[in-house]
Amino acid sequence: MNYVYKVFYPILALLVLGIILLLGYTFISDSGNTQTNNSTTQTNSTTNTGNSNLTATFTSSDISAANNIKTDCLTVVDGSVYNIPESWAKSHPGGYQEVAMMCGKDATSLFNSQHGRDNTAKNQLSQYFVGVLSN
Repeated sequence: MNYVYKVFYPILALLVLGIILLLGYTFISDSGNTQTNNSTTQTNSTTNTGNSNLTATFTSSDISAANNIKTDCLTVVDGSVYNIPESWAKSHPGGYQEVAMMCGKDATSLFNSQHGRDNTAKNQLSQYFVGVLSN
């Protein structure tokens, strides 16, 4: 019984402490990513489109600043702005790099040359619509 107190309990205590620290780190790092991902869309102004719907407007510099697929990837296709999550880029049939190189750019010609009139691709992209590009 003395063996249990001297060996087993200290090992168990270290294991529990390690799990608590790991969970705490995971929670903190996830919180930081959420703030980073939302920072661009929250700081942009909104404009009334005439039908009482508010749509965020983005400048070219807003788009250029959001050029990292891991944190905040804004891209423009046909004047609409999309925030592409890394998780979707990883599952993209054309490959991760094809999506990552659209971050921070107007990707209209690239998107249209690859997908043309493919409604499936346009419908998938529409899920990530966050606003419009200002003139």
